[in-house]
Amino acid sequence: MEEAAEDGLSRMRRQLLDVMSGWSEDHYAAGWLIGLEWRLVREGGVWELLGRHLGWPVGGPDGPAHEGKHWITWEEAVARAAESDRSRA
Repeated sequence: MEEAAEDGLSRMRRQLLDVMSGWSEDHYAAGWLIGLEWRLVREGGVWELLGRHLGWPVGGPDGPAHEGKHWITWEEAVARAAESDRSRA
C-alpha cells in the first residue's frame, strides 16, 4: 500500500515538472528558465497549492551539477526564494 502511494506521488511530481517546464516555455521560450522554481514560488496561487501538496522541486528537471533535483517543503521554498531575492539586491 505504501509503495502504491509513493508511485502516485512520483507520478504527480513528474506531472508538476512537466507543467512547470511548459509554463516556462510558454512565457520565456525556455524549457526551464534558470531560477524558474523561485519565480513560481513568488507567484504563488496554484503553484503554492501544488507545492504544499507535493513538495517543491529544486534544481530543475535535470538539475545543475552543484545541486541536482530534489524536493523540499513549500515553507523551505519560500525561504529560499526570499534568500535568492536578498542575494540579488
